[in-house]
Amino acid sequence: MKTYTTSQGDMWDMIAHKTLGSINLTDKLMMANRQYLNFYTFPAGIVLTLPEIGNESNVEGLPATPAMTVSSRTSRATSSCWNDCARTQGCLLKPRTR
Repeated sequence: MKTYTTSQGDMWDMIAHKTLGSINLTDKLMMANRQYLNFYTFPAGIVLTLPEIGNESNVEGLPATPAMTVSSRTSRATSSCWNDCARTQGCLLKPRTR
């Protein structure tokens, strides 16, 4: 079981992004740590349990893909996402026009 020890000022979504790779997994993080739901911002030293995250989609209806952050998006990754999403229900990323 993996854990994360909070720093002063940490928030749920920031912790989910930092530890799980996506803010879309914030709800899973919160449900794994229900005893701390009264915190919006954390003090230092709270030990949170990190939920097991399988190879699942973060957005309902879209295929499971590796986590991709804004800073790591490249035209190649965007193109790949566009192709994957176009075969399902549409894409949240628009292809770049140059």
